Amino acid sequence: WDLGLELAQAVRTLPGVIEFAAQDLSGFTALLDARRLCGSRLLHQQMTVQLRAATLWPPAEFLRAKVDERDERHGRHADTAHNLEPNLKNGRGALRDLQTARWIAKRCFGVERWLDMYERGLLEKDEARRLVRAEAWLSDLRFALHVVSGRREERVLFDHQPALAQ
Repeated sequence: WDLGLELAQAVRTLPGVIEFAAQDLSGFTALLDARRLCGSRLLHQQMTVQLRAATLWPPAEFLRAKVDERDERHGRHADTAHNLEPNLKNGRGALRDLQTARWIAKRCFGVERWLDMYERGLLEKDEARRLVRAEAWLSDLRFALHVVSGRREERVLFDHQPALAQ
C-alpha cells in the first residue's frame, strides 16, 4: 500500500474460498494464480487441490466463460487491432489476452507457461518463444508507459508515444 500498489485481499475459511470461487469467475481466475507468501503451507495446498476439482468451473465451462469475458472486454476497449492509441492491458492482443490464454491452459491442461504448452503439444516451439517475447515486450512497454505518464495508464496516448519511442 505504501508504494501505491492496488492490492486485493480477503479473509475467508477454506470452504468460504471455494464457495466464492464457484460463484465468481474473476475470483476463481485470480485464485488460479494464488501464491503463498506466509502462513500454513498445508492450508494453501488444500486450497489449490480443491480449486482443481473438475466440478468447480469445469474446463469447457471455464473456456466458454473466459471467451465471453474476452469478447465483452474487447468491446469496451476499442475492439480493433489497428487502434492508434491501444490499451496495453485490455485491448485486442494485449496482456490480458495472453493472461487469458495462460489461465485457460492452466485450467484445461494443467500448464501455464508458454514453453510448457509447447512440451504438451499445445503450441509449436516457435509460437511459444514468440509468445514469451511478446509478453515481455508488452510488459516492458506497459511499465515504461506508467513511468512516462507518472501514473497507472494503460492506453498509449499520442502524448506519450514520442517518449515511449525514445
